[in-house]
Amino acid sequence: MSDNPERSILGRLAEIEFEKECLKRKLLIASPIIDNQSGWDYIVDFGDGLKKVQVKKIGRNINNRNQEYKTIQLNGRASYRKKDGSWEHRKWQYKEGSYDFLAGVDLELNEIFLFPYDVLKGLNRTQTPDRK
Repeated sequence: MSDNPERSILGRLAEIEFEKECLKRKLLIASPIIDNQSGWDYIVDFGDGLKKVQVKKIGRNINNRNQEYKTIQLNGRASYRKKDGSWEHRKWQYKEGSYDFLAGVDLELNEIFLFPYDVLKGLNRTQTPDRK
């Protein structure tokens, strides 16, 4: 679990939205009892075999022209300020085979984007469509 409670809560909300969508589509899903596996949050039966799915909340960013865009952080470095004012930095990278699909959940627009691992391989982040 993250040291940042808000990030943990939003991440869990994204997972709940993914679970709801799977239930609506009558997809069988399974999740681990404890969160210690690497690279996936759910096993989903899409009808053509079991697939590992990593769920990520879509975040907001501002570019150098002060325009907002939405992204999913895939690999790289996450930085955030802790309660004591210090900065926490973590690096990570998903390895090949760690997930089959990544589900990006936009909590504001209630949309889910499903990306195969091969499309995202080697990227640190991806931008999602603008649906304003």
